[in-house]
This record gives sequence, structure tokens and C-alpha cells, in this order.
Amino acid sequence: MNTKQNSLHNDEDLEFLASLRKEFFIDALESLEKAEKIILEFENGKDENLISEYKRILHSIKGSAKAVEENDLAHCIHTIEDKLKEKESKDNFVDYQLGYLDLAKNYLTYSKIPDKKASDHYISLMISYLNIK
Repeated sequence: MNTKQNSLHNDEDLEFLASLRKEFFIDALESLEKAEKIILEFENGKDENLISEYKRILHSIKGSAKAVEENDLAHCIHTIEDKLKEKESKDNFVDYQLGYLDLAKNYLTYSKIPDKKASDHYISLMISYLNIK
């Protein structure tokens, strides 16, 4: 069996992936806006239920990112999910999360255009921000 048949090399598959990616960028940006509002609400009330909702949003974005081959973004989100477990020991938890969300939103904005140079820049900033080796 030809291995090209098993990969996304035909025009129809590439077109389908492009349409999925377009929807992903729109949906992920909306989800990140919602996540930002949740973090701000958490800052005001410290309701742990809000953090559960925040985790659910991040997890959903991570899965969608993997599906559309946004593996660097998925890896960054996985890291921020892991860092959520450390939140009790961080005095700057809210600021840290909001900083990450801003970087992720910028990445998605420039990737949607697409502007490879800018999106690569924001992935690098996220990796640095999250201290990923």
C-alpha cells in the first residue's frame, strides 16, 4: 500500500485540514477569551469551581490543537495544565495565567492570518514564559 494514501497529501485532505484549522483558530480564540474572564472572576472570588472550568477549557483547546497539527501550542497548553497543580504555592497565579493567555491569544491571532514569522515568535515566547526545555 502506498504510504502517500495514508497521509494528508491529496488536495481534498489538505483542504479539509485547512478548514478545520480555520475553525480551530476562531473557536480557540473565543475559548481563551472565556478562560481569561474565568481567571479574572477567580481573582475576585477564589471559587475553585472556576478553576475546574478553566482546566476544561484548556484541555479542550489542547485536544483540538492536536487534531489540527498545532503540536507546539498543544505542548504549551499541556505545560500550563501541569502548572495549574502548583497554583496554591504561587502568589502570582492570576498574573501568570493571564500572561500566558495573552501570549496564546497573540499566537492564535497571527497563526490565523497566517503570519508564520509572528506565530513562531509567539510560540517561542510561550516556551520561554513557561520555561519549557
